[in-house]
Amino acid sequence: MPVITALLVVALSVGLSLQLFASVGISTRLTGNQAQQAQQQWALHAALDVAQTRLVANVQNAGVDALDQAWALAADDVSWSKFLDVHTAGPLDSMRISQRITDEQAKLNLNALVSTPPQQGAAPYEEPQMLDAYRRLLLLLSLDPALARTTADLMLRQAQAKLHGEYCCASGRMPIDNFESLQTMPGYTPHVLERLRPYAAVLPTRTTVNVNTTTPQVLAAVVEGLSLEQAMTVLSSRREKHFSSLSDFSARLSTSGFTGQIGNTMLGVRSSYYTVLTRVRDGLAERTSRSLLHRISTATIVESTQRIE
Repeated sequence: MPVITALLVVALSVGLSLQLFASVGISTRLTGNQAQQAQQQWALHAALDVAQTRLVANVQNAGVDALDQAWALAADDVSWSKFLDVHTAGPLDSMRISQRITDEQAKLNLNALVSTPPQQGAAPYEEPQMLDAYRRLLLLLSLDPALARTTADLMLRQAQAKLHGEYCCASGRMPIDNFESLQTMPGYTPHVLERLRPYAAVLPTRTTVNVNTTTPQVLAAVVEGLSLEQAMTVLSSRREKHFSSLSDFSARLSTSGFTGQIGNTMLGVRSSYYTVLTRVRDGLAERTSRSLLHRISTATIVESTQRIE
C-alpha cells in the first residue's frame, strides 16, 4: 500500500506540473514544440521518481535484490496508468513510457582494483584478488588480460594523486570515474568497450558482485577455480528461487561440482547502484535519458543523468 500511494503521488505531481507547463506555454507564447519538450522532460523526471520508489520499496520488503522482483521488470512503451500499475486512465496516458532498471552490481566494478584505507593520509594500494578477477574476466571475454594491469596502475596513480590533492592524470587525460571514461585509456578500443560493457562497471565506490543478478562470466571471474559451465549451473537455479543469502549461494554452488573456496568479500545478495534507462514518447516525438542511482538504506541519490540522442 505505501508503494502504491507513493506512485499515485508521483502521478498527481506530474499531472499538476504538466498543467502548469500548459499555462506557462500560453502566457509566454511557447511554441507547440517547446511545450511538448518541456512536458516530456517533466515526464522523464517523474518516471525516474517511480524507479527510485520501486527500488526503495524492494529493499524494505525483500532485503535482497534479484531478477525475479518487480523492479527488474522492464516497461515497454506502456501508458502512464499501466506504468504506475493503476486501473484508471489518467491525463498523461497520451504519453508512452519505456523503462529498464539494470543492476550495476551484476558487473565487476573496476573501482575495486584499488583500495584507500579510511585513516587520514594512508596510502592507497592495489587489490590483488580483484586484479586476478579482472584478468580472468578479460580472458573469458577473449580480450587482452594485460588490460587489467594497465587499468590498475592508472587507477592507483589516480588515487595517489587524489590523496595529495593533485590533478589525477597526466597529459590532460580525464579521470577514470565511469565506464565511458575507459575509452581514454590505451587498449580500450570501441570493440573492447562494447564487449566489456555488459560485464564491467566503474562505480563511485567499492562494491560487491550481486550473485542474484550477475552473469556466469562475472561469477566465474570472481570465484577462482570456478568454470564457466559451473557458474552457469549454479546461476540457473535462480529460475526457481533467488539466493536468500551467501550461505544459500554457497550451498547451491557445491552442487555444481565446485570444490574450492569462495571469497565472500567480493560477493553479496544486495545492491546499491542501478542504471535507469527511460524513454518518453508522445506521438512521433521522444526523449531518452540514462541515470545512475545510488540507493542508501531507504533513500536513493541520483549520481548522474544524461540525455541520449
